[in-house]
Amino acid sequence: MRFAIVDCYTDEPSGLGVPPYLGVYPRYLAGVVLSHNHQCHYLRIDDLRQKLRQVKQKATDLHTDILTHNATRNGENAVKILKNADYIIVVAGIHTPGRYLSAVPGTLKEVTSYLKGFKAKRLLVGPVARGSMQFGGRQVVVDKELFKEFDAILGEEGWLELDAMLSGTHKPTLEGFYARLRDVAILGASIVDQIRLPIIVEIETGKGCPRGAGCSFCVEPLKSKPEWREQADILAEISALAKHGVEHFRLGKQSDFYSYKGGSLEQIEGLLKPLTKLKLKTLHIDNVDPAIASTERGERITQLIVKYCTPGNVAALGVESFDMNVIKANNLNSTPEQVLKAIASINKYGAKRGENGMPKYLPGINLLLGLIGENKQTLKINLEYLRMILDKGWLVRRINIRQVDVFPGTLLHKLAGTKYLKKNRKHYFGFRRRVREEIDHEMLKRVAPVGTQLRDVFMEVHRGYHTFGRQFGSYPLVVGTNMKLDLREFYTMRVTGHMLRSVIAVPC
Repeated sequence: MRFAIVDCYTDEPSGLGVPPYLGVYPRYLAGVVLSHNHQCHYLRIDDLRQKLRQVKQKATDLHTDILTHNATRNGENAVKILKNADYIIVVAGIHTPGRYLSAVPGTLKEVTSYLKGFKAKRLLVGPVARGSMQFGGRQVVVDKELFKEFDAILGEEGWLELDAMLSGTHKPTLEGFYARLRDVAILGASIVDQIRLPIIVEIETGKGCPRGAGCSFCVEPLKSKPEWREQADILAEISALAKHGVEHFRLGKQSDFYSYKGGSLEQIEGLLKPLTKLKLKTLHIDNVDPAIASTERGERITQLIVKYCTPGNVAALGVESFDMNVIKANNLNSTPEQVLKAIASINKYGAKRGENGMPKYLPGINLLLGLIGENKQTLKINLEYLRMILDKGWLVRRINIRQVDVFPGTLLHKLAGTKYLKKNRKHYFGFRRRVREEIDHEMLKRVAPVGTQLRDVFMEVHRGYHTFGRQFGSYPLVVGTNMKLDLREFYTMRVTGHMLRSVIAVPC
């Protein structure tokens, strides 16, 4: 049989699959298809837009069309592939919507409009099973009408259900989940041959929430119990991807890297150390629990990350709020004191500048607006703590402020819904503006001072006579230049100025 995977991109708190990131879902699905000796083609929503959208954007040398910028090597044959397919598998779901420099995720409404007329059976996979949104700060609603456009909804562990379907059992089980994933993940690595490189690949290390009950807004505890992949399996998957030309990786798809296998120093070193032998250009991590990073054990884990990972790395700290009333009401994972201690510890070992021009390992701060108990004073407290961090001279790579998405099944949905979002939304713009102007701008001058040389900046888009790019990694700094440079090329850039959240630079 012939399968066509259509990637509309995914973005979750625990994992990213928006270009230049390649997420786990399409790779695992491809691995299952190939394991059953079927044919598998990988397409992106960009390919469908390029060939099937009714109103086509005029090509221009001045502005990159980010709706089609990430077309695959199969793009020219997209219609033929879809016509010949027995199954079309759509991957979709945005749970943490953001602004993407060079990509636009596809919606269910959009992709189903393109697929009308094709006879293949349609399967839907990914976080979209719990809902999806283009903008934050809303009650998440599952569009069951659009679900009717599909023959089956396979959900977040769609590869497992697909495997059961192709095996004829139709009874997927989570027993031995990661042991079964090993071979599937290795086989799925081959789909990168159908994509234009370079890309950065998200690698799954675990699932579920180590804290059990979890925070009021989070869906991770609803998905599964905590479980971790074996180091050898992760190494085997990365090795397979490296053989297909991938050089950039992030160890993500988990709620807290510092909790890997119980937070054992031996286990974490057993994961990171062997990966250095592959001589990867990028090896970064993602989410970090500040409460654990603030401990003595957390400090030693920080040292391991600095030792074995590549520079420019970022620990996305799930702070969410500095207001103790909000912290208690939402069962958040850390106190302000623990957050400050974690930031100090990461700076102690990670602030030194690496060979790519960026500090080796810095904290990032995630703040959520609209949580239970939030009021105007909460925003004031958040700003005071951010000022304190700035005044202490610590470096923070980025401050991510977003409005919470309210998912059915969470404590937030049960107790408050969008109550606090509606009540306080009028204050958010002013708060965000003050953070950007008073904190971010000053912090950026410290993280990447004028004169800093940033190596391996990959230029992604043109906007007028300006070019914008980034290094590969976790939450990379956007680098803009007042010149029209060739896209999809690497440059060494010298910083000449600072915007609120990006730097201005010129080629060296």
